[in-house]
Amino acid sequence: MYMSLIFYLSENDGGFFCQIWKLVSNYLYAKKHNLQFLIDDSKWLFKNKLGWRDYFTSLSLVSEQTTTCNPIHDQCNIEDARLNQFSLNEYINAIKEIFVFNSNMDNIYKKKKALLPDMYNSIMIRRGCKMYGESKYISTDNYVKKLIEINNFDIFVQTDDYTAYEEVCKVVKDYSLNINVTTTCPLTQRGAFVFNYQPNIGSPISNLNNEYLLNLKNVNQKSINSYSPEEMKEHVEEMLIGLKLCAESNYLVTDFQSNVTRFLLCIHNNPAHILSIGDVNQPLFNVPLKCPAHGFITSL
Repeated sequence: MYMSLIFYLSENDGGFFCQIWKLVSNYLYAKKHNLQFLIDDSKWLFKNKLGWRDYFTSLSLVSEQTTTCNPIHDQCNIEDARLNQFSLNEYINAIKEIFVFNSNMDNIYKKKKALLPDMYNSIMIRRGCKMYGESKYISTDNYVKKLIEINNFDIFVQTDDYTAYEEVCKVVKDYSLNINVTTTCPLTQRGAFVFNYQPNIGSPISNLNNEYLLNLKNVNQKSINSYSPEEMKEHVEEMLIGLKLCAESNYLVTDFQSNVTRFLLCIHNNPAHILSIGDVNQPLFNVPLKCPAHGFITSL
């Protein structure tokens, strides 16, 4: 009997790429078992006006269907053992099918890409709320040093914290390098906090994590779940465009501590040119993984 699996994009179920990893895992499961895969984006935290269609042309939405195949197959949660069967290669192929910009996003991307040279490198740094307890703070000069060991191409910085961009500029200047550094991160964004902007609570992870958060305690900012629809649109567009610019770069330096940086491994045009730093290593591409929303964890 033909069935439907409806994936619910939520208003309180993690950050953007936590939800995307769960979506892709369920998409792979539905595809393997010949289930009709549908998205319900009616309550999605990251929507502006159209929900999923604010950014993407891919996949089918419940709101666009006149009929739905019954019975409904339950959505698999992140710990469901049925999701522990897909390799990184399978995730990469699925994300190519899903990460398809609409015309508005594509036009924005082309305009931003035209401002960069034909050959450039990139750095992706995720801080903000990840510094509470999920990720270990890594000094910015570690990212830059990895790149300049390879070449001296211009650098595009994708980050949720404009301070990281300023730090990359300083490191480049300190090394007296003839490298242009650019970013799309807004000057006013000093770390993205998805649900609770409370940097004064500090972090038990490391002194560097704690120092980072305490430096933000007097910054006038708010968490993403408090954004207006227009603010959300600007935030998501900047994030997605910046990631695609990273994906088209020659070499990319990042860590794999966050969902967004793990996602970059799947969309970069040459995974062999991704230089990882930190304690999390790149997994094998042909080994089954648990849903990567909790990290690159093999399921063998």
